[in-house]
This record gives sequence, structure tokens and C-alpha cells, in this order.
Amino acid sequence: MLVIDSEKRMSVDEALNHPYINAWYEDSEVNANASGQYNHLVDEREYTVEQWKEFIFNEVIQYELDQINKYSNGDK
Repeated sequence: MLVIDSEKRMSVDEALNHPYINAWYEDSEVNANASGQYNHLVDEREYTVEQWKEFIFNEVIQYELDQINKYSNGDK
């Protein structure tokens, strides 16, 4: 699977059907809808490194909370 030459490399579909990968393949994860709209306004402002760190940290925390809520309610 780890082949640099793109002519010899497996396609995504071939990789997903490979026995090693297929053991963990979950169609609902591969074909999941986007969790939300991307806000392009964030790209139009200048941020300091610290502001970016805080922004990304908050995004990760929110994602984790969403996942906890989703799976604690019995969703999958």
C-alpha cells in the first residue's frame, strides 16, 4: 500500500477492500456527511500563533464533546 509511484499504488477503493484495512472498514464512517459548514471567514483574518492554538484547541474540544454526546445517546 505504501508505494510512492502512483502508477503502482493501490486506489482508495482497492485499499479499502484489502483484508488488513477491511477489518476496520465502516461504511458509515467513509461515507459520512460533513459535520457542519466550514466558516471561511476564519481564513480572512490575521491570527497570532497563540490565537490559532486556542482556536484549534476549542474546535477539538467541541468535536470531542459532540462525539461523546452522539455515542452516549446510542447513536452510531
